[in-house]
Amino acid sequence: MVRALVRIFVYRPDRRSLDGLTITGYDTDEIDWKELTFRSKMERLVNRMAVEASRLSYHYKRSNVYTQVVIEAPGIVVWEGEGEVKDVNTVFYPLMTRLENITLYKREGEKLLPMKTIDVGREFYIYDGLIQVDENVEFDAIGFYTDKGLRIMFREELKLPIQARIREISRPKKTRKKGKTKTKKISRAKKKTKSRRKRRTKRKRR
Repeated sequence: MVRALVRIFVYRPDRRSLDGLTITGYDTDEIDWKELTFRSKMERLVNRMAVEASRLSYHYKRSNVYTQVVIEAPGIVVWEGEGEVKDVNTVFYPLMTRLENITLYKREGEKLLPMKTIDVGREFYIYDGLIQVDENVEFDAIGFYTDKGLRIMFREELKLPIQARIREISRPKKTRKKGKTKTKKISRAKKKTKSRRKRRTKRKRR
C-alpha cells in the first residue's frame, strides 16, 4: 500500500507586453489536491498512477486552458496534461516550463552574441504561444531561459504551423460480396446431399 499526493494545476493564457516585445504564455493556479492510496505492487505502481493521472486530467479538462495532474509518491512522480489553446503559432519549449528571462541575440559570423536581456516579471510559464517583436528591434534569435534549461529559436522559427492533433477515424465495416455467400451455401448443400446418398447406399447393402 502506497500513499500519494495528487495536485491539479490549470494553465491559463496570459499576454504580456515587455521591453520591445509581446509574448503569450501562461499563468498557473492549483485548483485542487487530494490524497490517494494505491494498493498495487511496486512493479505495477507507475502504470496505475499514470492511469489515474490520465483519468483526472480528462475529468478536470476545461476549454482554452491546459490542465495538468501531478501524482507524487515516495521516489515516483507521474504527470499528465490535457487541453487545447487557441491563437498560438509556435512551440517555445517541448513541455510546460517556467520562464525566467528572454535574451535577444545578434548573429556575427557563426556566433550568436547576446544583445539584450528582458525580465518577464512575476511567475510565467511557456509551452506553445505567440510572440511579436517591435519592428525597430534588431535580432536574429531569441533565447528562452527556463527552469529546465535554455532554448534558442531563430527569427524564422517564431511562426511555425503547429501540427493538428491526430484523431481516430472510424472506418466503415467491410460488406461481404454476395457471390461468396452463395458459393458457401451451395457447397454446404452439396455436402449434405453427398452424406445422404452415402447413408442410402449403406442401408441398401444391409
